[in-house]
Amino acid sequence: MKKTFLITCLLICTLCSFSRHIKGGFFNYKYLGPGISNPSYLNYKVTLTVYMDCNANGNQIDPSVNFTFFDGTSSSIIINMTVQQTSSYLLQKLYDDPCISGDQAICYYRIVTYELANIELPVSANGYTISYQRCCRIENMDNIANSGTTGNTYTIKIPGTASTVPNANKNSSPEFPVNDTVVICENNFFRYPFSATDPDKDSLSYSFCNSLSGGSATDPAPRIADAPPYYPVPYFSSYSGSFPLGSAVTINPVTGLITGTAPPIINTGEYAVTVCVSEYRKGIYIGETRKELHIRVRDCSATRAFLNPIPTSCNGFNVNFTNAAINPSGTDYLWNFGEAFSGINNTSASATPSHIYGDTGVYLLKLRVSIGGLCADSTTTRVKVYPGFFPGFKSNAPLCKGFPVQFTDTTKAKFGNATNWQWNFGDISSTADTSVKKNPTYAYPDSGTYTVQLIVGSTFGCIDTVQRTVTIRNSPIITVIPHDTLICFIDTLQIKTSGTGTFLWSPNYNINNVTSSSPLVSPDIPTTYFLTFTDPTGCVGRDSVFVNVVTSVNINAGNDTTICKTDGMVLGTTSNALHYLWTPATYLNSDTVRQPFANPLAPSITYHVTGNVGKCSSSDDITIRTLPYPPAKAGNDTTVCYGRSVQLTATGGISYQWSPSSFLNAVNIANPVAVNPTTTTQYIVAVTDITGCPKPAFDTVIVNVDPLVVANAGPSDTTSVLGEPLLLTGTGGIAYEWTPSTWLSNPAIANAVALPEDNITYFLKVTSEAGCQATDSIRVKLYKVPPSFYVPTGFSPNNDQNNDVLKPILLGMRTLNYFRVYNRWGKLLFYTSTKGQGWDGTFNGNPQDPGTYVWMAEGATFQGKVIKRRGYVLLLR
Repeated sequence: MKKTFLITCLLICTLCSFSRHIKGGFFNYKYLGPGISNPSYLNYKVTLTVYMDCNANGNQIDPSVNFTFFDGTSSSIIINMTVQQTSSYLLQKLYDDPCISGDQAICYYRIVTYELANIELPVSANGYTISYQRCCRIENMDNIANSGTTGNTYTIKIPGTASTVPNANKNSSPEFPVNDTVVICENNFFRYPFSATDPDKDSLSYSFCNSLSGGSATDPAPRIADAPPYYPVPYFSSYSGSFPLGSAVTINPVTGLITGTAPPIINTGEYAVTVCVSEYRKGIYIGETRKELHIRVRDCSATRAFLNPIPTSCNGFNVNFTNAAINPSGTDYLWNFGEAFSGINNTSASATPSHIYGDTGVYLLKLRVSIGGLCADSTTTRVKVYPGFFPGFKSNAPLCKGFPVQFTDTTKAKFGNATNWQWNFGDISSTADTSVKKNPTYAYPDSGTYTVQLIVGSTFGCIDTVQRTVTIRNSPIITVIPHDTLICFIDTLQIKTSGTGTFLWSPNYNINNVTSSSPLVSPDIPTTYFLTFTDPTGCVGRDSVFVNVVTSVNINAGNDTTICKTDGMVLGTTSNALHYLWTPATYLNSDTVRQPFANPLAPSITYHVTGNVGKCSSSDDITIRTLPYPPAKAGNDTTVCYGRSVQLTATGGISYQWSPSSFLNAVNIANPVAVNPTTTTQYIVAVTDITGCPKPAFDTVIVNVDPLVVANAGPSDTTSVLGEPLLLTGTGGIAYEWTPSTWLSNPAIANAVALPEDNITYFLKVTSEAGCQATDSIRVKLYKVPPSFYVPTGFSPNNDQNNDVLKPILLGMRTLNYFRVYNRWGKLLFYTSTKGQGWDGTFNGNPQDPGTYVWMAEGATFQGKVIKRRGYVLLLR
């Protein structure tokens, strides 16, 4: 096992060293003209350029590779070509760049090319896709997860005649120069040319695209490439094919120049970058060429001048400047602020200068950096100075929940005018709390304090932000008592409210004061009074009260009725009254509700109810009689033996209904029989009578079923020898009786001892605790031989159910200490101390050869005498 593990580790390590070295590559093809051997074919030259780790050697540099050609549409394989290596060289710098810190005189890549000098392909409408796959990439790359086991796919497509471009199949792809020795310093501005040239003078467009995976650590150099489509490598979440160096790096679609601020070094500083070059002829797309590189970001800094666009200075004439590129120590700076004729100091040698401009306007700012006059770099940008820009806004009152708040822009500008606004009203519960209007409104759904932000811009490019908080109050809560009510047409009602502020009631109908907080109303028809309440802050709350008016009260307590005693009932009174009073209150859960619950215990009772609405009232009566439930009896609980029947007895009525029906011979009689129940069952009987309550009464009886008694007198057949006691072992109950009692020590115990003098059969009757009984028997065969082991002299384990197992026959033996079987060399093949077990002629599952084997046995008689025996047995097959 250890040797296998070592070989596996060595194999994995060999594959790792064999595969982790690929750092980029690209295909290109060139149309050479009609085929040589077949002029109806098209002749191409196809070249693969592979970028490798500088230390790649041995098996990592393939002497030949396979180009797999697929149909351009169906992706079916056309041909798989073996292509020889044509060159291998190092791409390196011989001298350090004095304008960049650190060492640059290093090797960047090993370049290996494979050239298919010519291949003749038939004219195809779909064209051809050429692919090559190889694993693996460098470990611990900073933009690809698990890069050490992620492979590469390099592919290109030759267009077919189906292209809308005439003679597109006679095209030659763009060509990339191999000059990739640009030094990129982390967190520094950089430029990286990724441009190509086109032999056919076609237009080229550049974009970042996905690096493609292919191959594996277990098959690093597949003989035949997988068919398209191909899948992107597993980028880390902050990177992608469109942003391989992060969002701060972009590519110019016209020139192919990659610029931006380099990402940091996370692990190795290796980043996979793939550029797709789209080829157009007279504005029509022809095809795409891909170049992938593993670009290494280094721990260095370069002398660069780089100025981010400077926003318009709107707060004053003083402007601060800084170089956006990080430069080495010792860098010299020369700033020109673009104000040469102002008569003031127009230049500065500071790394972070500030300058006070003498007037408004647009100035050309220049920056030149160098190190002792060498490594000079310069750049320019425009500075706009238009001070006197003061953003602001105000909001109206009241600021109440649910009411639109008016926001008004108060921005002032000395130069130009405010032209655009971006409002954020600070309501995190909504995504619609923004506006681009000058003076918008917004209604807050909840009270609280909100931070309102306004970003405002001017015609001179000034942009500034102002924030203020607004406090939104709840709409005032007004309490009206009662809310909805009922009055008699001759009554007057006072409405009560709470709160400090002004009140206004409507309509002005039979109300004594429409501005009172507690007016008196006396409508003679149903009326809803509406209240508008304004608190001292100006927030408005609204409420209403509905006053229903009746001219009389109607009440109906219901019909007289009879119920079963203890049942109770809800008195279903119908009425338009507002208040109620019941007499007597006896047996009622409430005497002031419209529909109380009554549970009278007396044989008869009459309830009187009065209902009123103010001065309007009415009364009614209801009488309730009660009848007792039948005196249901299901009988006493009982116990029955398993498989025995029992009769149930119910009393108390004239009709009966039993449930469940399990084991019952009838369910609708008073005295059904539970026939041979096998499980304990609870029976419920419903008893009905015609002299009292018409509803049934219920009672329960439990029939307990004693478990099945299983008598066991021991094995059905046993043997004994003359003069040796035989222990009988009875089980299954609490009382035992052996018959006949001949030769028994005690026939009334479970474990009677027998001294048989001849063959005999004993019968055992056992009784359970509940008195249930069962019987069993045992037949004793007597041998008039001494107690011992009796083992056959031969056996044939051939599964014919006859003499298949070698086992000792115990006559007069109480115990078997062991039974062992050995081969002729003394090897133990079988062991047991259990009576009835034997050897099946196998060892460890393997059948043993025919021949003679030795057995040994030891045991004790019923008198305690130890007997040992040995002998021979012949195994036959």
